[in-house]
Amino acid sequence: MIKLVIVYVFFSSSLIFSDDLQVSEDFKEGDIVSAETFNQIFDVIEKVNRTITDEDLLGTWTCSAVVASDSSRSSSGWTDKGFAYILNDSQLNFTSSFALSGTTAVGTKSVVEPYSFSTSNPNPLGVGMPGEGNTSKSGKYILFEGTLLMKIDGDNLTRSFSIDLVSPSRFILRHQTNATGISNIVICDATANVPATPVSPIATNAQTLINLSWTDNSSDETGFKVYRKKSGDEDYLLVSTQTTTSFSDSDTSEGISYSYYVTSYNDNGDSLKSKIVSATLDSISPTVISTSPQDGGTRPGDPGDKTPITVNFSESVTITCPDINELTGACNAVRFALSCTGDGNGLGLGIEVGPTGTSFNDGDPYGAIGPNFNSYTCTVDKDYIIDLNGNTMSEDYVFTFSE
Repeated sequence: MIKLVIVYVFFSSSLIFSDDLQVSEDFKEGDIVSAETFNQIFDVIEKVNRTITDEDLLGTWTCSAVVASDSSRSSSGWTDKGFAYILNDSQLNFTSSFALSGTTAVGTKSVVEPYSFSTSNPNPLGVGMPGEGNTSKSGKYILFEGTLLMKIDGDNLTRSFSIDLVSPSRFILRHQTNATGISNIVICDATANVPATPVSPIATNAQTLINLSWTDNSSDETGFKVYRKKSGDEDYLLVSTQTTTSFSDSDTSEGISYSYYVTSYNDNGDSLKSKIVSATLDSISPTVISTSPQDGGTRPGDPGDKTPITVNFSESVTITCPDINELTGACNAVRFALSCTGDGNGLGLGIEVGPTGTSFNDGDPYGAIGPNFNSYTCTVDKDYIIDLNGNTMSEDYVFTFSE
């Protein structure tokens, strides 16, 4: 039983909880982040900050590059910006000299036996010598402690780039000297992109099932995967694959809380997971179980005292506002969560909004209707009372008391 005191006072407050936010959406002040979310964040940080490996580079990358302009060089295919040449949408391919399991090299690393690379035409590694043109290039490379050493076939020059792994799908090459014609910066993104992560998931108790919806944040997904964990379980399990942005979960039990996250997917793989949202299946509406003064009873104390009117509910509830003024954002006080009249005079008292499970008392609950009437009639408005799982009262509750 939760006791809630409702009196004549306007009280506005909100408690904002955001469970298990993921890195796919911004954090906000007051968000609560789970250990699971921290683990995901730290996994990403660990990958970005650790020493880059051969496996991180294997595959095809779409690259942009910039190099200082030089009239003695061939800039065909590059855009001349006056003091620099810029190249977009070029390609850089890294392949292992050994057998692969997926994209993972099996056996010797490039630092022991160089791996191979090739580029598009024009190539993103730099502009060509006069008469050479900007043809595609190929050669060997070694990855050693965050430095990429590249030697083009038929060229005695070895290019040395520092390499930063910005994310699992992006790296940046920075040439370690200011050599003429060699790209100063090369930024590469994985060509085989997974779709963007779904955002703004919402889980809602619908009494007989739980409805889940989300916003598509991608244009290249094949569909979405919904994962669920029941309260008390350790692991999330795949429960549905969808082509729409909603899912109705009917495999649920009364009073059990369920947590969900969503990923998008295509032929290249799955996105990062969305933030996690939860809902509890609840088909039972809140009810008033007692009041003070009690229904049909007498108000305690002298006529002039300020004893509050108390309403006790069957479960924890929130006093909400069903009618918000679009211009001011305030609750339209046509009616209150609790309204009382003295001898039928029609005046009311109460509050419009308030947090869950809190007592309200302005010290003068009878100020609006006066303390000296023979009888009082009070109504708890069902439209203003909602439990923590979204259920409203099924009907108004009316009680009376006398002096």
